[in-house]
This record gives sequence, structure tokens and C-alpha cells, in this order.
Amino acid sequence: MSISPPQYDEAALLTRIAQADQSAFTALFHRYKDRVYEIALAYTGSVILAEEITQDVFMRLWAHREKLPALHSLAAWLFTLARNRSFNVLRNQSTATRREKELLHHLPPAITPEGQRLYQQEMQQLIQEALALLSPAQKEAFVLSKMEGLSREEGAARMNIAPNTFKVHLLKAIRVIRAYLVSRDVFGWLLLAGCCRW
Repeated sequence: MSISPPQYDEAALLTRIAQADQSAFTALFHRYKDRVYEIALAYTGSVILAEEITQDVFMRLWAHREKLPALHSLAAWLFTLARNRSFNVLRNQSTATRREKELLHHLPPAITPEGQRLYQQEMQQLIQEALALLSPAQKEAFVLSKMEGLSREEGAARMNIAPNTFKVHLLKAIRVIRAYLVSRDVFGWLLLAGCCRW
């Protein structure tokens, strides 16, 4: 006699998550993470952005977990959130691109070697200020990946942690640094591309 697998009871799972049950949250994450990632990737066309959006969607789910039992369709809520976060990211990138073009329009046609040296010094100073905002683990992951050029596996081995944990530290570090650079009216993507191995 075969034993049928247990039925998936999403309502019970949401109730457990609302009570801060992390094992229930993990089960839900593994059930929906690939689909949320696929939606974010389809809208953004970027693996990095899709990973960040997926992480953000589930962080928001956890942050608002007490409201989950009242949802009529968790899947619809997650997919709508993934779509909206993707639109927001694309809109922010479009704004940054316009600001970048405006800045480049006002730059002199040629930058002297001395001006370039001062620019690089200023950029490095801003990066160091941003790094000071990170937790020790986030800072180490960022330095290993973006400044030393190590792979996720190499960085994880250096820190003696799992590759997925390394990735989480790195994504959080990138988000903090990008927000800091934007707050200083600096274009984070350009800065990080120029100062680190992106």
C-alpha cells in the first residue's frame, strides 16, 4: 500500500508564519522563490536585480507576516509585489540614467591627469565611507567579491560560511552602498564599476 504525500495546507502555513515560525517561512520561500525570481528576471533582464528583488519580496513578506492569514491568494500577492518592485527598480534606473546624462553633459570635454587622480581619490573616499556603514560580515563579503574579485564559493570559503550566506551578505552590502552613493548624488553603478570589480 502506497503512502500519499501530505497535502499542502497554505492557510496553516501562513498562520504559522504570522506567528514567526521560521521553518514555515523557509518552506514557503522554497515553494515560491523560483517563480518570483522568474518574474523579476523577465521584467528587468538582470540576474543581479532579479536576485535582489526576490530577496526583497520575501523580506517584505516576513516584515508583514501578521497580515498573511487574511490574504485570499498568496501567489497573486507575491507575483504582484515582484512585478511592482521590478517596475520601481526600472524606474529608478531610468531616473539615474537621466541624471548621469545631465552630469556628463556638464563635464569638460577632457579631464586632465591631475583631475582624474583627484576624482579617483574622491571616489575611493566615498566607497570607504559607505563600507563603514556595513556590518563586518557584509563588508568582508563585499571586499572579497568586488575588490579582490573572488567568486562566491571562494569568498564563502575564505569567510568559512555557506555560499548562499555569502551571497546574502554581499547583496545586502551592495544595497547599502548603492543607497549611500545615491544619497550623495553619486551614480553608484558607475562608481562601483570604476572602483571595484563589479
